[in-house]
Amino acid sequence: MKIQSCLLFRLCLTVVLFAQLIDAHDVSAATIRVEKDGSGDFTEIQPALNVVASGDTLLIGPGDFTESTEISIEGYPEDVEVFANVTVASLTIIGAGMDQTIIGPSEPSGDSTSYTPKCLVWQYGSELNLDGLTFKNCYEGLHLVYGIVNINNCRILENYIGMIWLHEGDGGRIVNSEITTSFLFSNGATIFGSGGDLLFRNVTTNGGEISIRSLSGIKFEDCVFEGGRLGVKLAIGAEAEIENCAIFGCSVGGIILDRASCHIEYSEISGNEVAVWVDLEGELTANNTIFSGGSFATVYSHMGVSISINNSHILKGAGYSVFCNSYVPSGEGIFDMTNNYWNSTDSEEIASWIWDSVQDPEGMVTVEYLPFSDQEVSAEKKSMGDFKTLFR
Repeated sequence: MKIQSCLLFRLCLTVVLFAQLIDAHDVSAATIRVEKDGSGDFTEIQPALNVVASGDTLLIGPGDFTESTEISIEGYPEDVEVFANVTVASLTIIGAGMDQTIIGPSEPSGDSTSYTPKCLVWQYGSELNLDGLTFKNCYEGLHLVYGIVNINNCRILENYIGMIWLHEGDGGRIVNSEITTSFLFSNGATIFGSGGDLLFRNVTTNGGEISIRSLSGIKFEDCVFEGGRLGVKLAIGAEAEIENCAIFGCSVGGIILDRASCHIEYSEISGNEVAVWVDLEGELTANNTIFSGGSFATVYSHMGVSISINNSHILKGAGYSVFCNSYVPSGEGIFDMTNNYWNSTDSEEIASWIWDSVQDPEGMVTVEYLPFSDQEVSAEKKSMGDFKTLFR
């Protein structure tokens, strides 16, 4: 009995201590409010960021937050103007809504020599969550170094570079958000580093390309990328899937694969020069997708090593339907483009729209296009509501 009583006492003590640890953890995570009207804990963002602890939540009310500070960033020639400098490892920042809580200067401002100003900077943390915010009018909207970032219901607006993220680890989400810029040749988002498993869902861009390098397991779902030089660029080992997306109105190309691989389904891809450009050992597979051609080609391969497009539309523009300036390391290769609709029932006409080893005897890639479909194939989107409402 004494032994049983002792064991029971120890068990109860362990439960009490565990509960106390949980309570202590809950108490340590604070919620801090920033309200311009003085009803919160602070009226400006940076003073609040100076006192938050890792794991806290910062609530920012409506208003234009144009107050800035200067910080030093390793490798930069001089101090950088910043409107929100996050210095803790883990933080959640929630605004009153992307139309209500706006961070950045009142007018567009950017210096490409000193890379300033930046709306928000976060370096060497573990997790940052952003919700209901607009980052506006800076050289960079978001400057993120390492860690996992989750962005929801945010607008990154009229920054020369919407986002630079040096990614490390697995995870991260950009959902229900907009990236817009009118600056020529600007990037909507540049993400590189290591790891992957990054999700883009219901993201729209207007004017800024999405550029991803070296990350695997990237997923684009229900996105609309419009305008700019490129829609999506994948490079240096990046691996991505694109599903239920539309990419159009880009001055050069919808998608460029540079030593990268991509699988596309139930999407619509076009570009003023090319719809998709497979470059330098890039690999492309696609099903149930509409590729619309540009001034040079619909599908262009410059030393791409593998292309397989099936049950899709390959629609000729002013240029070729397919142009292959390619080789494969093992010798002659076959690009499988069978069972597609080419907007023609004449096999000789389709053949004349394809530039491969048949037209160029020194070429090392042959496009296999037979059999082809003499009518439109099923290239409709999967159920996701009215897809057309995504188009502006």
